[in-house]
Amino acid sequence: MFLSDLNASQRQHLAHTEALWASWKTAMRNRAAMGTLAWKPTKGGDYLIHSYDDPTSGARKTVALGLRSASTTYRMTVFEKERESARQYLDGITQQLNEQARLNRAAGLGRIPKAAAAILRRFERDRLDFLTDHSAALLAYETLAGVSIQPKLLANASFNPADEIGKTLYLLPRASSAAALHSALRGVDRSFMPHEGGRQAINIEAYCVHLHDTIDCAAPVTALCIGEDGLPVAIPALPPHQFLLRADQLAKQADTPADRAWYEESAELVRAILHTKPQQLIETII
Repeated sequence: MFLSDLNASQRQHLAHTEALWASWKTAMRNRAAMGTLAWKPTKGGDYLIHSYDDPTSGARKTVALGLRSASTTYRMTVFEKERESARQYLDGITQQLNEQARLNRAAGLGRIPKAAAAILRRFERDRLDFLTDHSAALLAYETLAGVSIQPKLLANASFNPADEIGKTLYLLPRASSAAALHSALRGVDRSFMPHEGGRQAINIEAYCVHLHDTIDCAAPVTALCIGEDGLPVAIPALPPHQFLLRADQLAKQADTPADRAWYEESAELVRAILHTKPQQLIETII
């Protein structure tokens, strides 16, 4: 069998990482929603201005709270105390997350290479709506099932999802446009340039991001994987059964033997995961 179960220690580290990541994201959202207060001089006096990120849209908003007075001065004082408390809490969670990253690296959980991790984290930060394809999806499934793919035990030992995602990342846009994805890519690395009519983006280090056609998916799955740096990377993907249907179809339509072999072997992997760990993957869908 080319799948191995994560050991108890690895599972514990993953669970702890998920809890810390959820706390960290909540703290970040709260800080963004809290925003900033500042005095803005005008001809009529100093106005207290509140700037914050809208929790729904993420858009930056600004509201005038009134002229400087005992009431607005008190509001500023309370705000500064609350903001400092929030900062200290976030710093504490960040420190714990960084310590957990060290443990994750030591446990051998870091499967997502640096370039792919940076892109996926930026897309999550920008709230882009997309799915991963190819090897990124396979790595999501292995994490959800609590297993690790062992390439050396495959019929084709060169088929290594972790190696492939280190060179190429395949994406399936959903609501987010290709233009939004390209913009976010350049936010990660200014050297990313569009190729093939925008269906690819390649940076100066020859890292390639493929953008496939937009796909309909009513119930995507998301796995919290671990980057090579030990920190979390959220990977959204098609449900495994939909991945299988698509892989079988693309194998029949493949232009080259290599492409056909990739889809056939990836389908074999997903079927093995579903056969050995069906409950874990089913729980991620319902």
